[in-house]
Order: sequence, then structure tokens, then C-alpha cells
Amino acid sequence: MERKRPEAYQRDLYGGLRSLTLPVLNRKQKVNRRAQDNCNDAYWETEKVYIIDGNNVIGGRVGWHRDKAGSRRRLMHDLARLARTKKLRLNVVFDGAPDPQFPDRSSYGGVGIFYSRQGSDADARIVEMVEAERNKKSLVVVTSDRN
Repeated sequence: MERKRPEAYQRDLYGGLRSLTLPVLNRKQKVNRRAQDNCNDAYWETEKVYIIDGNNVIGGRVGWHRDKAGSRRRLMHDLARLARTKKLRLNVVFDGAPDPQFPDRSSYGGVGIFYSRQGSDADARIVEMVEAERNKKSLVVVTSDRN
């Protein structure tokens, strides 16, 4: 059975919602690297800053709940590779307490890492980040949330 790629939704600041397919990296299956590297090139713009809801992306992967920390590490590895190959500015926001390996406001492979504030969720942190940005037109929020 072929695994489907997780879908997220890319919402720009004008309210537009586009489907965005993120690359799946699975060591057990052979992966067409060239196809992955060219995945949805129309959506990835180098002058944009992407804010990604990490838990939404992880939740779309099969078996993520069995190893949440491992799923987070795999996503960070995938995003770092994407940022490096496409020369993108990526930030990822996770729900919950910070991982000791990836502290809040740190960077991994050029990807900024953020966590929800205590008693809040990643969505609220994403809203904070958007409101704090002076050049809002450069931001793209990637989430599967529809609100």
C-alpha cells in the first residue's frame, strides 16, 4: 500500500487557502529524490518566510503517535533539507513543552524552532509571530487548520 504525502494548507495573509504537499522521507521505501526536490515548486518562493504548524504536519504522518519525539526529529531533518535545497526561510512551531534537543527560539539546519507558550497552543504562537512581523506580505503560514 502506497503512503500518501501529508497535506497541509497554505494560507496567505489575504485569506487564500492552497493545498500544499510536503515531502515524505521514509528510510524503508525507495524515494525518488529528484521528484521530492521538485515538489510543488510553484508554492515555494524564496523571498517568503514560511511559518509551519509542526504538529499539523506530524499528525498527517502514519504512526506519529507512537514516537512523538522521533516524529519531531524526522520533521526537523526533512525541513532542514528542504530549507537548504530550496534556500527557504522556514520557521516551525510545535505544541507542548520544548524538546531539550531543539530548545525554543533555536535553529536546526537553518530552520527556526518555536513552541507554544505555557497554557496556550501553537496556533496562538503563530498569530503572535505574524503580528510581530513588520513585512506581513512576506509571510506564509502552513497549517491544516481551517480557522
